[in-house]
Amino acid sequence: MTLRLTRASGTLGKRLQDFRLRPLCALMFFMGRFLARLILLSAALGLISCRTADKEEEGDSARYSSGDSFFSVEYILKGARLSQYRIGHNGANRKRVSTKKLTPEELDAFWKGLEDNGVYRWRRKYEPSGEIPYSHAASWDMTIHKGGKLVHRTWGYAAYPSDADPRKTTSFEDTDCFRRVVNLFETDPRNRAKVAPLKTGHE
Repeated sequence: MTLRLTRASGTLGKRLQDFRLRPLCALMFFMGRFLARLILLSAALGLISCRTADKEEEGDSARYSSGDSFFSVEYILKGARLSQYRIGHNGANRKRVSTKKLTPEELDAFWKGLEDNGVYRWRRKYEPSGEIPYSHAASWDMTIHKGGKLVHRTWGYAAYPSDADPRKTTSFEDTDCFRRVVNLFETDPRNRAKVAPLKTGHE
């Protein structure tokens, strides 16, 4: 009789213990499923982010920089995002000072402006003829990528593409066609150089 009561008590205790553990087991089960889904979601978002970054790297972009060893500025257009940087002595203290996402209309105007000003006809390099009349002449550099591939690069040192023919060189003084292209990178109208309007049919 005592043995039966002991067995009955043990069975009842086990059932009570199982009953108390059921909510905990259920909670752990649902938490496990939630964490698993969270991990899958994070992985998916990370993959989307990587693909987006890769797409931006493979898309159209343009870069322009100018200055001397003491101070220079740099503009970078990636996709529709145009950023400006200021760079200190000998390339130190590079700091982003502005970023703007261009509208589709502004982006179209940017690329059309490059074509209208004949940038793709600019020479690979422009160098001055004769001795430079000042000690700290400025240099500039421009690169253009289409579909992630370099399609054009041009640079100069105290020399610029001529207004009459961009394949010819104008020494020491920048030209209207050069200023118009630089203005395309400048998002603040107050900082754009004053230039003569682009003539119809003139590149």
